[in-house]
Amino acid sequence: FGPLVIASVFSILFHEKKKWYLLALGMTGIMQSHILTLILTCIFAVFLVMVFLKDLCSKENLTALLKAVSLGILLNIGLLLPFMHYYFSDWDRGVLQWSNFFDELAGPYQMFFYDYSFFTLIIIAVNIIMFAVLKENRSKEHRIWISLFCIGCLFYLMSTFIFPWKLLVQIPAVHTFCNMLQTPRRFLTVATVLTAMVSGRNIAILSASGQRKGLIGTIYAVTAILCVSCTLYQYSRVIRSDVLSKDELTGDINSKIQLDYVPTGTTEDDIGSDAGQLSDENGVDSESYIKHGTHIDYIYSDAENGEYADLPLIYYEGYEASDQDGSRMKIEKNSRNEVRVYLESGPGEKAVHVRFRVRPVYTVFWLISAAAMACTLVILLRKYLGPLSRNKKR
Repeated sequence: FGPLVIASVFSILFHEKKKWYLLALGMTGIMQSHILTLILTCIFAVFLVMVFLKDLCSKENLTALLKAVSLGILLNIGLLLPFMHYYFSDWDRGVLQWSNFFDELAGPYQMFFYDYSFFTLIIIAVNIIMFAVLKENRSKEHRIWISLFCIGCLFYLMSTFIFPWKLLVQIPAVHTFCNMLQTPRRFLTVATVLTAMVSGRNIAILSASGQRKGLIGTIYAVTAILCVSCTLYQYSRVIRSDVLSKDELTGDINSKIQLDYVPTGTTEDDIGSDAGQLSDENGVDSESYIKHGTHIDYIYSDAENGEYADLPLIYYEGYEASDQDGSRMKIEKNSRNEVRVYLESGPGEKAVHVRFRVRPVYTVFWLISAAAMACTLVILLRKYLGPLSRNKKR
């Protein structure tokens, strides 16, 4: 979706304003895939606006961008509202176990021997050679691609020790951003997309010229080697990954959650099993325990007063617990950030049913987004397929 966003922005600025909806669809694809990549894309958009501010400040361009932003919000409001709510809720994002941002910066060694950093560096070097060959081309389009390439190089530098992060991090907003981003390697996502698009354009221009066939052949060979190397590397990562294990209690496959994605206080042992824990094993008789995702059904008997069960669910606002009669039960977050349910005391068999329930208002907004997406797709299908069907009838 990154290339679609870039192409649609340039289409709005310099070509066909009527295709503003492509920008909304591209941003929607990124937003529905990865929020952090969306943030990086927005940073790229800020750089792009700074470079082409003069071209942007026209009524037609601003109208097209406003339409794209409005449609993008409508298509994603069902995701944005719950995300913002939970992100700023009481789950204490300030104590998340982030990795050290500065330890992840690519140094001189990593720039040449770390997989993604090295591949991106090679693409940048190849582009510099191609731009040198195309130096006689002084058209406006050529300057646009040069600007795009420079922004890609800037994102690459932001992943390395060369960029002055240690100075900028003194600014509170930048410090918060670095903690949220976790690792500067994420900048390579944007850098790779930008430099790869520029490479494709430069190769096409060189191929069309029919000159320097030796250079073009070398570039094709380097590109093929990079593609094969990346594919083999990704495949090797799958081969080296841990074998999925099944939980002894429930039989479900254990999830391999990275510890920097859970709040401080939650350990690998806490998330490595689907089994719950009782405040006193001798104070409660367990009869049955079933866990399916975020749903837990627990049957017990003869619980003493004050007993509780800590369940293997990372606490979020929205978990509810009810007894065998459907009455609400007390639920809270324990010191390990898990769901804690206080059991009913007294003789006889009782039940606990734990569910995660989405707020009805979020369901409504999700339906609005789904309806907007369906309408958009129908309109686009009629727009593009309609002329084809009419031509066939003729």
